[in-house]
Amino acid sequence: ILTDLTAGQPYNVQVSAANRLGYGRPQTSIPRFLAPPVQKPSSPTNVILGVASSQSLEVIFSKPESDGGGTVTLYRIEWDTDPAFGSLESSPLGSYSFVSPKNGPGCEPCTHQVTGLVKGQDYFVRVYAYNSHGYSVD
Repeated sequence: ILTDLTAGQPYNVQVSAANRLGYGRPQTSIPRFLAPPVQKPSSPTNVILGVASSQSLEVIFSKPESDGGGTVTLYRIEWDTDPAFGSLESSPLGSYSFVSPKNGPGCEPCTHQVTGLVKGQDYFVRVYAYNSHGYSVD
């Protein structure tokens, strides 16, 4: 099993049989080249939710562990009073999306303040990363 491969990067593998007499002649794999599929990114990491004021929360997070082989171009934050995020007919109460910074260190960590909340109400927050194959899965 090969691990820690980069999605979208082609790899060429040769295999040799081994026994007590040594190794056989290497054979090229079929197909000759294969690339792990490009896929959705993993979820953002190190997500922290803090109280910013009596009517706002601060969301702090870091980039996903895997970009899925495609550049993460967008982040989306959703909040709701329903843990299933369905307060508004299968939609979250609120959301905010922003373009992932491309140059320099970017937002590491990224932060956003969710405002206009009701004091004393419980809220649930989730964060997604997006590449050309879609949003990360929670």
